[in-house]
Amino acid sequence: MKRMFEPKHHKFSYKEDQLLLHYVNTMGTNNWKAIAQLMEDRTARQCRERFKYYLDPQLNKVVSWTPEEDKLLLSKYEEVGPKWAFISYFFTGRTDIDLKNRYNRLMRIEKRNCHQTTTTSPSASNSNSDSDHETQKTKKRMILFLPEPISRLLEGIEKRGIVVE
Repeated sequence: MKRMFEPKHHKFSYKEDQLLLHYVNTMGTNNWKAIAQLMEDRTARQCRERFKYYLDPQLNKVVSWTPEEDKLLLSKYEEVGPKWAFISYFFTGRTDIDLKNRYNRLMRIEKRNCHQTTTTSPSASNSNSDSDHETQKTKKRMILFLPEPISRLLEGIEKRGIVVE
């Protein structure tokens, strides 16, 4: 009985990466089906995505994000929303996945900064009543979970010069 092709579901090895780079240099980036046939147990999609997101020499995988890139990312996100592939046209050497990951990281940083600001600010009321205390707790919770406008995040990046690697 003939066995069906089953692609590998594990990480690319160093040897596979080198082979893939060799085949891409030889055959170009528009012939993934032929490249996959030369790669043992890898699909055209696996080969294309491995090259596009990890091996392409034009990627800025080592270069830190600049404040200008952060501002552009947040600005474009405010314009069009989470259309990462579209937004990637405004960046050199950054993939749609890079942009999504960076945006999510900026949101986590801002949430953490918002949390620190909220929890360290003095209480507006010094009343000891239980209802006032509960109201203050509720206000703090609400502040933590309200989304920040993108324009405010842009201002925060400028003021703090956030650089996260």
